[in-house]
This record gives sequence, C-alpha cells and structure tokens, in this order.
Amino acid sequence: MSEEVRKSRHAVPRAMFWSICLNSVLAFAMSLIWLYFLGPVEDVLSSPYGLVPIVINATGSVRAGSAMIGCFLITVIAVFLGCIASTSRLTWAWSRDGALPQWFGYVDRRYRVPVRSLWASIFLVMLLCLLSLASYIAIGVVIALGTF
Repeated sequence: MSEEVRKSRHAVPRAMFWSICLNSVLAFAMSLIWLYFLGPVEDVLSSPYGLVPIVINATGSVRAGSAMIGCFLITVIAVFLGCIASTSRLTWAWSRDGALPQWFGYVDRRYRVPVRSLWASIFLVMLLCLLSLASYIAIGVVIALGTF
C-alpha cells in the first residue's frame, strides 16, 4: 500500500513508528484500566469468559456490561473485515507481480474486487480456526509462530 503514498520512503516508516508508539501507550493504559476494574480474581478465573465479569464489575450493571461487550464484538468484526481486506489485497498484489499464480489476480468485473484472493484469505483463516477444534496446543503453536 505504500506505493499509493506520496514520499513513501519517509512517510511509511514514520507512520509505522508513530502508530507503534501510540498503540503501545494505549495498550499500557488499557492494561491499567483492566487491572483497576478486575475485581475478585476468583470470579474472573472461574468464569468461562474472563472479560465478562471484569466489564460487569466495571459498569456495575449486567445490561451496561452486555452493551459494552456488544460494542467490543462490533469492533472485533470490523478489525476482522479490515484484516481480510488487507490480506486479500496483498494476495492480489503478489499475484499481479508474479509471486503467486495469476489465478489469484482475477478482479471481478461486477464488484471490482479480487474475489479469488478474498476467498482464499477467508478459507485460510477458516482452516486455521479449525485447528482450535483439534487442539488448543496446535493453534497456540501457530499463533506463537506468527508472533515470534
């Protein structure tokens, strides 16, 4: 995507640096907030979903906590859609440049979207999600390899 930015040689590294700095500060602040509203550790550990008792404890209401979890889920879905769009665009670009088969480079005339690379990205994510059904250790290894 850097090919679409003016002065990309300087703008892209600068944007990456400042986004890492800002996200680090926000992640630290979010961690402090979660720890402040954690409540009894036993409640969080005994809950099948650790986030729910923390949010209910922070809001003091099941309805407000449910609304907050709903907003969190909407954010997760939006992030997922952005990731799929980004990976499909990368797959299309690699296909265009010859690093992947040309089959992935097909752009649908009606939707003007690289449909094959989009579905390939979704299919790969679905396969990785199936690993969690087989074993939590297997999906843990895949995630650890991606974050190494």
